[in-house]
Amino acid sequence: MKGIVSKIALGEADAGFVYRTDARPVAADTRTVALPAWAQPPIRYELAVVQASKHRAAAAAFVRQVLSKRGRLLLAKAGFGLPKRP
Repeated sequence: MKGIVSKIALGEADAGFVYRTDARPVAADTRTVALPAWAQPPIRYELAVVQASKHRAAAAAFVRQVLSKRGRLLLAKAGFGLPKRP
């Protein structure tokens, strides 16, 4: 996706489909057009601790950090939807 954003920002392409978060760094050089909700596929990212991980405690701490109040705030600030709590 970032390759598409770069091509558009450099004038090497006329248009492209990218995530809003990928377009943000070149906002001064490009124009974005929001797609209607019906044209947007649902995008979901999964977060889990791998059961066989050698670093389960660190992985679990990372998951807790992402789901924390601060983690949710940072995700929202970056333009991501908020994760559902387990």
